[in-house]
Amino acid sequence: MSVGVEVLTISFVVIVIAAVIGFLARSKNVSLEQWAVGGRNIGALLIWFLLAGEIYTAFTFLGVPGYAYAFGAPAYYALSYGVLAYLTSYFILPKIWRISKKKNIMTQPDFFKERYQSTLLATIVAVVGVVFMVPYLELQVSAITDILEVMGYNVIMPAYVMIITFVLTAGYVIMNGLRSATFTAFFKDGLALIVIFSALIVIPAVQFGDLNNMMHRMVTNYSEYLYFPGHSELGLSWFVSVVLMSALGFFMWPHSFQSYISAKNDNVLKKNAVFLPVYNVLLVITVFMGFAALLYNPHLSNADDAFLIVARASFPSWWNGVVAGAITLGSMVPASVLLIASSTIISKNLYKDLINKKASDSSVKFIAQVFVAIITGVALLFAIEFPALFVNLLLLGYSGITLFFPGIVMGITWRKVTAVGVISGIITGLIVNAVFFLPLSSYSHIIYPGLVGLFADTVVTILVSLVTKAPSGEVIEEFVTA
Repeated sequence: MSVGVEVLTISFVVIVIAAVIGFLARSKNVSLEQWAVGGRNIGALLIWFLLAGEIYTAFTFLGVPGYAYAFGAPAYYALSYGVLAYLTSYFILPKIWRISKKKNIMTQPDFFKERYQSTLLATIVAVVGVVFMVPYLELQVSAITDILEVMGYNVIMPAYVMIITFVLTAGYVIMNGLRSATFTAFFKDGLALIVIFSALIVIPAVQFGDLNNMMHRMVTNYSEYLYFPGHSELGLSWFVSVVLMSALGFFMWPHSFQSYISAKNDNVLKKNAVFLPVYNVLLVITVFMGFAALLYNPHLSNADDAFLIVARASFPSWWNGVVAGAITLGSMVPASVLLIASSTIISKNLYKDLINKKASDSSVKFIAQVFVAIITGVALLFAIEFPALFVNLLLLGYSGITLFFPGIVMGITWRKVTAVGVISGIITGLIVNAVFFLPLSSYSHIIYPGLVGLFADTVVTILVSLVTKAPSGEVIEEFVTA
């Protein structure tokens, strides 16, 4: 058996084990609420794994070391924004959970519809949310191609395994919804922890003697990578802007929204805000792995391959199969939650709210299950035809999703914010983002465009809300005082 076949065989076994766990994670009554938000009955430990599973993804293994390999210090942004996001989540998420439980809110557009009494706003949020989840889903799908090409030595067409992997993912999602993602996240995170700490021990030892020698060589040969601007034009102003934008957008993703409102109670979310930062240790290690790859081979054509290349050269082939499987699960778990969120939004907030208001929960769930298959197919097509640098995909998604921040946070803190204000802010933010993301823009290395869009969104939301009439009554009080 060739090395490539051995690696792919072991990694496929890991994938199948995860898929079996997903298929077995079935409850007796898979209602719409059970399918979309786990029946709002997920405890602290499983929520910890679920949220970490969708946060620490293939991006952790490929994007972060790839950015460290290519640019050096700018990769530190990935170590910073999560900590700020967890701090704010301690105060914001429990309040959103209480509101969602009381109002039977299942999706992010549901929140906007209930708070602002506006189907138009909910529709805009639904469309923008689904559109900007596509780059994030594409990131997960594209990652598998890279993993299999590098770790499997191109012995088979990686597209075939990628398709099989996501067909399995779509299958258990269609059957069991969020419960399947929760239990596969438990398996994925346990394996990821083992893989990343083995990399910290083995790769520096095999390639450089130990971690101390590795970092000494970095200081000697690539010291400019260790401080700003690194091997780039991305200075401190870029760093601050991208950290702030990413921190504010961290829990604004529609799939994150459905995950944290699936908690058993609001105290579960407070506990997670305290303990989720533990996972940032993984990001520190993956930055080191980017530096290890730079020392090992400074001439890679694709920076996102950095960790894979140095791991392949350091581990025995059988363990590289486990590594490839673990990173693939890092795509499967967040992809499953993305599929659940996007399909639920389409079926509940677009199909039911706009086309068939009398649709039953069972028919809404069926439509959602159909769209899981459709969205999976679209994501596979995009990943095969339009691959992109992983960090760029993630930041593009953040730039759109972060525009929901003013509407959500003001919605639970300020009585005077209006639907017209939030709609105006989101549209303004989208326009500003589009202008700044054009190739003609020359400022993206100074300040990240997504933060400019968020600033415009916030200012316009406030100004328009001040001159338009907010809905009054008990509903607004329930959101602000929850």
